[in-house]
Amino acid sequence: MKKLLNYPKLPQNCVQQVSDDFVNAGYDIESFDKEAATYNKYKKIYIEVKCVNSNYLFYWSRNEIDAAKKYRSNYFLYLVPSTFEDEGLKIIQDPVINVLNNDFWLCETEQLKIRENYFGNK
Repeated sequence: MKKLLNYPKLPQNCVQQVSDDFVNAGYDIESFDKEAATYNKYKKIYIEVKCVNSNYLFYWSRNEIDAAKKYRSNYFLYLVPSTFEDEGLKIIQDPVINVLNNDFWLCETEQLKIRENYFGNK
C-alpha cells in the first residue's frame, strides 16, 4: 500500500487481500503495478506471499502455480523472511520463468497425490 500512495488516480481500496475470502484464488493480494500507474495505466498484479527461512524454502501449491501460469508477468512471489526484516525480502516477478524454469532454484517433489484408479486394469 505504501508503494501506491503517490498515485492518487488509483481507485480506492486498490490493494485487496483476497486470501481471506477466496482461499483458492492462487494468490493472496490484488494490487496495481506501480510502474504502469506512473503513466496513468492501471494494470492489476497478483501477489502470493510466502514466509521463508534463511534458505528461502517455501511450498507452492498446484493452485498457486496455475495462477502464476495464468497471470505470468502480472504475478509476483513475495518471499518474506521469518524474521520479517525488509532487507531479506525477495520479490520475484513471473515465477514460472524466474523460479520453476531457473537453475538458481531447486524444485523438489515433497508429496504425491495418489488415488485409486477405477478405470485401470486389475
